[in-house]
Amino acid sequence: MKVPEGFPNLAALDGVLFDRDGKPIDDFMDYLLKCGDDAYRIVARDDVGDLTVSTIWIGMDIGAGFSNGRPYIFETIVFNPDGSATNRGRRYCTEMDARAGHAAYVIAAHDMLRARALEDGKRHL
Repeated sequence: MKVPEGFPNLAALDGVLFDRDGKPIDDFMDYLLKCGDDAYRIVARDDVGDLTVSTIWIGMDIGAGFSNGRPYIFETIVFNPDGSATNRGRRYCTEMDARAGHAAYVIAAHDMLRARALEDGKRHL
């Protein structure tokens, strides 16, 4: 892996960084540029009421050892209004799976809001 001069420890990332197509990235600066490009990094983002469903390309295999050789390089997280993560989220190996997962979490966020509204309604009885 090509790393910036003075950062020899970054060579340990060799084989861990991947582009959105799942192809290895062999230049750390290329990885950093992709990370800083919102159009590249953000796969999908939807506000559902006061929740936010966000799916991003991470580019670093965050499932090493658990993916049968396929890198987990995408992640969906549902965020609360204060920006903290809910306990809902998932990681994916492909952009197609990430997009499908995102759509499923948007539906789940709508369900969370409906459940919250029902619970709030019961408290007022």
